[in-house]
Amino acid sequence: MLKLNYTDLGLHMEQVAAPIDVVVAQSVLIAMRLGKSMHVEQSRASFLMPAESPVLKRLQDVLRQGGDSYMAAGDVAIAPVDHAFVEITMMGTWMSEFLDGDVGVFLASFSPQTEFLLHHLWQATQRQTSLLS
Repeated sequence: MLKLNYTDLGLHMEQVAAPIDVVVAQSVLIAMRLGKSMHVEQSRASFLMPAESPVLKRLQDVLRQGGDSYMAAGDVAIAPVDHAFVEITMMGTWMSEFLDGDVGVFLASFSPQTEFLLHHLWQATQRQTSLLS
């Protein structure tokens, strides 16, 4: 599963071996024990990636093949933004302390190959960003 942490400082993505329902249940239980609210809903998450990446082309091929038994059609979409970037949109589960919060955790489960490629793309983008800083 992919876990996207949206914070005031930005986005951090990681691969997690636990199933979504286990992570959601643990998060809700922790929130209850702390006396905090936890809002959980089906949602979409989007992030930008460089358009010229061999990994992106591999991801597009995997998604085009449609043999991904982990996902239904439309669970991952890739749309051009401009000549340099594409937007990747995923369906998944959003968890946040506040109903309309922009800080929280987004969880999505795909095939191991799709998750690997999405995570690899994100890591490559982070390396490029840190080199430009």
